Amino acid sequence: MKVLILGCGSIGNHLANASRRMDWEVSMCDVDPNAIKRTKDLIYPSRYGGWDDKIKFIEFPTSEISKFDMVIVGTPPDTHIDLALQALKIKPKCILIEKPLCGLDFSNIDQLINLADEENVKLFIGYDHSLSKAIAELKRLLDNNNFGKVETIDVDFREEWSGIFAAHPWLDGPSDSYLGYSKRGGGAAGEHSHGIHLWQYLSKISGQGTVTSVNCTMKKFKDSYVDYDKLSIMNFKTDKGLLGKCVQDVITKPSKKSARVQFDKGFLKVSFAPKLDIISYSIENSNDIKELRFEKDRPSDFILELTHIDKCIKGDFDVENSPISINHGLDVMKIIKTAHISNESNSIEFIKPISDLI
Repeated sequence: MKVLILGCGSIGNHLANASRRMDWEVSMCDVDPNAIKRTKDLIYPSRYGGWDDKIKFIEFPTSEISKFDMVIVGTPPDTHIDLALQALKIKPKCILIEKPLCGLDFSNIDQLINLADEENVKLFIGYDHSLSKAIAELKRLLDNNNFGKVETIDVDFREEWSGIFAAHPWLDGPSDSYLGYSKRGGGAAGEHSHGIHLWQYLSKISGQGTVTSVNCTMKKFKDSYVDYDKLSIMNFKTDKGLLGKCVQDVITKPSKKSARVQFDKGFLKVSFAPKLDIISYSIENSNDIKELRFEKDRPSDFILELTHIDKCIKGDFDVENSPISINHGLDVMKIIKTAHISNESNSIEFIKPISDLI
């Protein structure tokens, strides 16, 4: 596999390393020369023990672009759609876009999806938590046990974002990037949208359908430099009538990242931590709560993601059923946009087509 990574920030380095661990050919590019220098001299060596001389740096667009099988868009969310449209000219087998799919401007999303379909280019969005070993085991438990009727789903994806800035020491704070601007894809709703994605994914695999309405309350912060949601409390209702909650914030420390499905005969819960994911569950309302532990490291998250995409483009896994397909990523964006509208209107808002959200 020949991979082109657009963006030499944190996610670009993670995916470059994962690609190299899979023995893929990697080229990277960035419009900022300082970002390229940081990658080679600081980020990659400090994380992975040294620079990999087999990684190339190129300009984009370039005459070399026709040589790539996969393009990874790891730039700020408000640049994703335009760059993905440029990447389609390469006609790769697939494009992986880092989450969230975009900012709150939905212009050209339909164009991207339609052109990708015409060119038979698979589109994926980087919600890698759904590909973890813990979530795979949760799905297996769900499929093979009688937990009963789903009563509700609750997801917390709450993490004070000092950890993000610790991993990006060249940033002085949220105003230095898209993170401090909800419209650009930052804030709690955008940056921690793994939570929304997990809620929707768990609803679908438990047979509870898709989110049709959102009632959201946000705690916002705005000054002369930034404008973002610090806390987003979202209540969902699906087309099957399921009610549940998803809470995302950038203020909770230590972090709280978990998802729980409550049934009338038991429960399933997964908790995420940097080096350990834990599943706990009970069946038939038993007091015997079982626990499963899954050790991990950060590189393994991205290797699982790339391995999954590789299977999809080889036909070993149905892209339509992939938890990181463009359809799932698009559903998340509709919820994020609707959540902002709900907060502003102080009312329950229904999910609308993309054309009505532009």
